[in-house]
Amino acid sequence: MFVKKVVNINRNAPFWFICSIYLTEFYYYLVDFINSFVFVLLLCANIIFLLIFNSKIWKIPLLERPALISLILSVFFLVFDFPLVLLDTYQYAITSYSEPEEIIEDTGIYSLGVNLTYISYIENEEEFIKNVKSDKNNYEVIDIKNKNRYKNKNTEIFNMMGIQLKSDFEKMSKVVTDYLHSTPSSIKKYFDRENTGGNSSGLSLILSSLVYQGKLENNKPIAVTGAVNKEGKVYPVGYIKEKILISIDAGFNQIIIPTENMQEAKEIKEAYDLPIEVIGVHDVDEAVELIKELNDNY
Repeated sequence: MFVKKVVNINRNAPFWFICSIYLTEFYYYLVDFINSFVFVLLLCANIIFLLIFNSKIWKIPLLERPALISLILSVFFLVFDFPLVLLDTYQYAITSYSEPEEIIEDTGIYSLGVNLTYISYIENEEEFIKNVKSDKNNYEVIDIKNKNRYKNKNTEIFNMMGIQLKSDFEKMSKVVTDYLHSTPSSIKKYFDRENTGGNSSGLSLILSSLVYQGKLENNKPIAVTGAVNKEGKVYPVGYIKEKILISIDAGFNQIIIPTENMQEAKEIKEAYDLPIEVIGVHDVDEAVELIKELNDNY
């Protein structure tokens, strides 16, 4: 009975070996401890070590189920993640000024976006960052994280397989349409644009539509950013620092952002001593009441 238990454990050893090794390597990749090239190289090494251990230690015939499944799994991991090497061409992204846009004219609600420029190989990082920051239209130099590379890789693979995953922008378009029921033509044209990404314009689109439909009155320019769901709850967005700086550069006195971004915004305001009022909202209804209050005091 004791001997049988040991044999069962040994027969399952290849499977647990490849899973544990892959998950460890995958973790180190996601936390940016290793780059894409090293990650794929390790996946190749996994196959070699699996074959060596299987023949020298576990001694399981390669065509038997435990060894065969483990080999197939390790090859699958390699094939599935190999495209990461091809997507590891960009090292940095530069955030820069993007003109706030009044999607529906004469509503006074301005959507905030951020321009992203991707940069590949850099010889002198210090000199590069110095040159970028010498341009007043540039804000930050951001290291591209492996998590983003992995997400982009999966999206490309699914697209090649004919499985079209909805982007954040497409999901936002659906949410805004469902919330409004009747969508103004200007917003429909906005949804049809190419090379537009993210979901942070959701709140501004809903508010500008409410003004356009006569359900809300607004007579002052207000910068707005925030993602929303179909119930009107406002969710946090990225690039808050850049959006605050863009609002200031564009001449806005107030910017409406998600409440969950307020702590970050407060720290940015204090660090840079920024002359702008940043106001957080939990949902669309709170944003509507806020705009009414700002207009009363205008």
